[in-house]
Amino acid sequence: MKSLSRRALLSLAFAASATAAGMMVEARGAAASGTPASVPADRSRVAQAPGRYKKIGNACVWTANDSGPNQCTPLSEGRFRRDGRACVWDAAGRGPNQCRPTSGRFKKEGNTCVWNSADTGRNQCDPRQPK
Repeated sequence: MKSLSRRALLSLAFAASATAAGMMVEARGAAASGTPASVPADRSRVAQAPGRYKKIGNACVWTANDSGPNQCTPLSEGRFRRDGRACVWDAAGRGPNQCRPTSGRFKKEGNTCVWNSADTGRNQCDPRQPK
């Protein structure tokens, strides 16, 4: 069996110590942040769930079966969904509306577009408009 040169041994030792140091730094950062060490500190490396926002005309629409980076960000996330016989605004919902309430309107509040079920008149904004 061929023996390793002194230079090769030093390279292996350095690589092993650098890897161990990186693991300790990552674990120390996770402990300081309260995140378990098994969860990567850099969440950009974590695989995203399928779906993304796509710009279609003047709207920013959630496409559930698509992948890749978002093409836009809607003014306000959310959708109308059925809740029994009622049609309610789900601010955390994504996807197409399941219904449309008989009363209420979207109002502009600062940089967002919010649903007000007690208000009447024309919508002041479109929540699907890109920011």
